[in-house]
Amino acid sequence: MILTKEILIQGRSCNGGWSKSQVALFGVHWPLQSGWMDAIIGEDFPYKNIKSFVQLKDAHIIAKREREKKQKIEERAKERQTQKRYTRAWLSSRHNLSVDEAAQRLNDDKVWARASKGFRD
Repeated sequence: MILTKEILIQGRSCNGGWSKSQVALFGVHWPLQSGWMDAIIGEDFPYKNIKSFVQLKDAHIIAKREREKKQKIEERAKERQTQKRYTRAWLSSRHNLSVDEAAQRLNDDKVWARASKGFRD
């Protein structure tokens, strides 16, 4: 299948560029050099390479967003554990409870809400 400028534009990401894996399908080396598009437009490439090129559009951006989202979730979970640890210590010292008894009381949402009032977002 002949590669056209329209196909290249169709595979361009929302940021206006292409990924390394996309251009590698056409044998273009990274980083892109001036004139790389002119060198491949009009060349014959397998249909599966062109199809993969278009399917990879925005894949690198979506993967990055997913990684960032997962990292934020992990950070928030870690923060939550830290908050619970401090709240457990505060609750045990404030009410003369052992740390285990404080942890047991924190299982009750009402107690957790009162004890962590200062930690909430």
